[in-house]
Amino acid sequence: MDVAIIADDLTGAADSALEFTAPGRQVQVVLGVLIPNGADVLAVDVDSREVAPTEAARRVAEAVHSLAAQAPRLWYKKLDSTLRGNVAAELTAFADSTRCSLLLVAPAFPAQGRGYIDGALWVDASSNGRGSMVPHLPSMLAEAGRTVGLVSLRQVHEQRALLSARLRAMKPGSIAIADAVTDSDLDSIVAAMEASGRRVAYAGSAGLAAAIGRTGGADIRDAQPLGGPSRRLLIVGSLHPAARRQLARAASQVGPPIVWPGDRASPAMLPGGADVAAAFHCHDALILATPDAVADNPRDTAARFATAAARLITGGEVRRVFCTGGEVARAVSERLGIHRFSVEGRVQEGMPALRAEDGMPGLVMVTKAGGFGDEDSVLRACSYLAGVGGVG
Repeated sequence: MDVAIIADDLTGAADSALEFTAPGRQVQVVLGVLIPNGADVLAVDVDSREVAPTEAARRVAEAVHSLAAQAPRLWYKKLDSTLRGNVAAELTAFADSTRCSLLLVAPAFPAQGRGYIDGALWVDASSNGRGSMVPHLPSMLAEAGRTVGLVSLRQVHEQRALLSARLRAMKPGSIAIADAVTDSDLDSIVAAMEASGRRVAYAGSAGLAAAIGRTGGADIRDAQPLGGPSRRLLIVGSLHPAARRQLARAASQVGPPIVWPGDRASPAMLPGGADVAAAFHCHDALILATPDAVADNPRDTAARFATAAARLITGGEVRRVFCTGGEVARAVSERLGIHRFSVEGRVQEGMPALRAEDGMPGLVMVTKAGGFGDEDSVLRACSYLAGVGGVG
């Protein structure tokens, strides 16, 4: 195996796996630790973002142990670039389980305007628009008892040989946290790390994954056009403001969404196959969305919402789906009995097309993290799933 990726949610697993695609390379995403043989790149969603830290650490360690039999050339721990989830617990478990000489952590995601300086998040870093919206990563790891080495932005900009020497000199078993605000910074970090000669594992957002992919010859292709028109379900399960703006834009073109659960939902339509079929008889595409505010536990809401989505998909004989929001995407996949996807290509930056390999084989799902994309991202996915282009 070339690359093993461990992520805490499905959209993160998918968008990081996308960065390692290349012609002839088999790239897959799996839910849980049912690890198939034969994949060149495998991303495992351990669904750990909302669980207790001890359980998150256990799931990460279990995934590493399951993957170790396939001797991956490179280990990658996917992080949310705003450090949501059990970051310290998972990084500690990942470093210990992989037994790497050095864990290089660089959460920056320049394509989404997220950089790191002195271990703190900068929003729109290229414009020096700083924001302290997340915990301080070095402090989080130090409190967990880890030896942390900091690589400042000034050091990232040094000559590669100097940076490589700094990384080589770090204590075995330590964690190096690197600043970055541009893709060029991430490229420099990866190049210096590769030149250090150390047995390294990496952790970061899809930004660092892309830098490693570029170094390793990844060649991301646009997803191939889908043949002919087909029914589509657009699922918006994220409450992120960007996702809600994309929902409003899509609704203006596709039609008002079914909001579930909520006063505007149509309970008669969701459970009954006949009513579902009638809905798709009038519309080739439907939008299913959570309300703008959810009072219940997010996992409970995702589970109930996914049940409604699965009924629409099975009752409406839908084979093309868009889903934003990692927890909802995971829950929908599980309701459909899907635990393994192949990565088909890119619909838009950070928006891969996946094809189900089990449960509902052949179903195409486009996924997107809630905060990613521009105003037209949902519409662009809808166009791609309609078989009329729209990629790019």
